Amino acid sequence: VADGVARLLACPSGYQMLNSTVPRGAFSHDAQQCAKCQSCEYNVDPRAYMCQACAEGMVCNGNETVGFVTAGSAWDVVDGVYVLRRCPAGYFLYNGSSVHSFNATSQ
Repeated sequence: VADGVARLLACPSGYQMLNSTVPRGAFSHDAQQCAKCQSCEYNVDPRAYMCQACAEGMVCNGNETVGFVTAGSAWDVVDGVYVLRRCPAGYFLYNGSSVHSFNATSQ
């Protein structure tokens, strides 16, 4: 409780914390809730991030646990989003627009 107002501080795995009238907008006491991620989404840390769409090459189930379709692929988490960094021998990195360059925003 801050300034006499109860604030939602955390949500369980598989949820995202909403506490504004628009995502990342001004705080709204009445808008506070834990919103469930869809089964085609993931959330690496519900205290800090929103649910993210499952990228091609991933297997998601609506929480922080994800699987990867190609064994040996290397993924990193950047600002709550999984980013494909490297593929195993015999595969190439493809981001939907170019085989030669990688753009995390179109991954």
